[in-house]
Amino acid sequence: MLGSSRHSLKVMFLTGFIILMCGAVQQINAELPESGSAEDSTAVEAAAGESESSYERARQKYREQISVIERRAQQIVEDAIREARQRASELRKQESAAVRAEFVTNLNVAITRAIENGNLDRAAHLTKERDAFDGQSIPASGTDPSQFVDNEIYECVLGMYGQFTTGKNHPVVNLAVPNRNLWSEEIQGKLRGRIDFMEINYEATAKLIIPSDGAYRVELPERGTEFLINGNQLSAGDVLLKQGVYDICIKTGTHGQPFLPESFVRIVAQQNDQEIALVNTGKDIRRFLNSHVDNQAVTEVSGYQPVKAER
Repeated sequence: MLGSSRHSLKVMFLTGFIILMCGAVQQINAELPESGSAEDSTAVEAAAGESESSYERARQKYREQISVIERRAQQIVEDAIREARQRASELRKQESAAVRAEFVTNLNVAITRAIENGNLDRAAHLTKERDAFDGQSIPASGTDPSQFVDNEIYECVLGMYGQFTTGKNHPVVNLAVPNRNLWSEEIQGKLRGRIDFMEINYEATAKLIIPSDGAYRVELPERGTEFLINGNQLSAGDVLLKQGVYDICIKTGTHGQPFLPESFVRIVAQQNDQEIALVNTGKDIRRFLNSHVDNQAVTEVSGYQPVKAER
């Protein structure tokens, strides 16, 4: 009986202990927070992702703002440098304007004196120097002034006839300024039987003395006559020229058309409608008339007697 009682006590003791342990476990579980659901975990992850995304957007915006500031700063520096350079250039121009003006004035005085003394090459040389310094678009003559020693100036051109097909000149010259007079019946009569009348070329040179800066009108036929100032071909119409002396070249011919007999050239001042003469010096005229072509002395066929030009 005693053994059976002891066994019953053990069982009761163990049962009570188990009950107490189960109650403790339940109490502990009640005190612990409940584990989150799947939706709660997703929300936490989304919040974390959104926070990270906001951080990246903030960084990108900051970088963009820094880039804008850097570009603006660079533009300010470039603008300041450009403005400083422009200002320096303006100051240099202002400082040199008086010197440049005085230099050009002195050259103009020298050109006028050279023209008065009949030294056209000297005047042409000075004109070239002035226009190169002053930015003149049409370059002036570069003729050596030492060849002109005669102080007489005459209204004329130094014209010579040639053959287009052979490229050779004829020993035939004409001092008259082209005015529909280069292939008259009188001239043809003098040349008939001496030269071939087919494909006749004509080329003349002269000087043009421009008395003052201004607008001038070049008058030419519509076709067939080339007019060059210092190697620059001009068409009929207005042209701006500065005071000085310029080299003139006139070219025309027959070439199956009546270009030669219809050729004419006039240069007129717009201000007063006064014609500007084409001229040469006495020495150049004598040299021209004493020249030879293929060992033949040239013949002047117009009969024109050059008159002294007004200065």
